[in-house]
Amino acid sequence: DHPSHQEDDQHSRVALGHMLSQGGGKLINLSGRGARSPAPFQNAYGPTKAWVVSFTRALAKEYAGRGVDIMTFSPGMVLTGLLTDITVTGRDMEQRFKRFPRILRMFANPPQVPAEMAVEIAAAGENGGGYEFLNRRRKLTGMLHELRRTLTRSDEPMPQITVRMREPGGDG
Repeated sequence: DHPSHQEDDQHSRVALGHMLSQGGGKLINLSGRGARSPAPFQNAYGPTKAWVVSFTRALAKEYAGRGVDIMTFSPGMVLTGLLTDITVTGRDMEQRFKRFPRILRMFANPPQVPAEMAVEIAAAGENGGGYEFLNRRRKLTGMLHELRRTLTRSDEPMPQITVRMREPGGDG
């Protein structure tokens, strides 16, 4: 479960208070692709990520010039249980996930890859900035690698995913 917006605000302000008492710091809030456009079957995800971006920009303006840089980072698809152990509700949803392992192979990264970029952002990022890991160049590279794997009939395994069905109105 995601904390409420009030909790996000409170946690950020506690962290910022600590940073200010230490003479400065960097606050990086995690965003996602849903901040820019709605995603089917993820109707709560997009508005939440858009809120994170707006909230972060507002904080950056509030704290500008005080030694704290505040920015957002969209890490792209990170290969964790969130993407590999999925519970779906509704008819035909299992069918929709048939191509998902290929999508993961093209675009998902192990957690350490975007974590390294977050360190770079902390070192060089600008106050109020928004940074994305899965940019156009990385998307194109992922698609070209997948095309090469297909043409050469590569036996590189697909990421394993588990899709569970839950009845509408059910709790688990």
